[in-house]
Amino acid sequence: MAAKPKTRVENPFIEHRRYNRYGVLRVRWPFWLVMVVLMRHLLLLLMIGLSHRGAAGDSIGVMATLIDPKFIPADVPAVILLFAVGARVPSSGSMARFLWRHGKILMTLSIATFLGIMVWRQGFVPARYSQADAAEIGVNLALLAYIWLSRYLRDLFGQFPAPDAEAK
Repeated sequence: MAAKPKTRVENPFIEHRRYNRYGVLRVRWPFWLVMVVLMRHLLLLLMIGLSHRGAAGDSIGVMATLIDPKFIPADVPAVILLFAVGARVPSSGSMARFLWRHGKILMTLSIATFLGIMVWRQGFVPARYSQADAAEIGVNLALLAYIWLSRYLRDLFGQFPAPDAEAK
């Protein structure tokens, strides 16, 4: 007699927390972690700006060296996806639905833009890259693998609240 395959028993008291009020998967911490890494240049700029608002001194100059403005275009696709997260409601139009459906491509575009800028600035010679650059490239490649292999992100970007009857 063949062994019965093990199935995971879902807890009905916890299962409802995976979905929002529109019946689609909630945006959870793995998505937000990826987004923070993809938007790190703009987030760092925002944090420095907010922390030194109204402050005087040389500390802004020291903190500003952490930001390389040449990498900010790499954050733009992730920022566009951030707007689609906010528009993930039944009354949203076709543009928000299109952007959400192509979320993995936007994340990939953000990583590809970053890697392209990195190679454009330093070339293909590995000796020109510091250990920090190599770590950043490694993190981006790991994120790229996660984005395309994650069942959670596949399911998340496949779900958008059904349109309202009024929106039709």
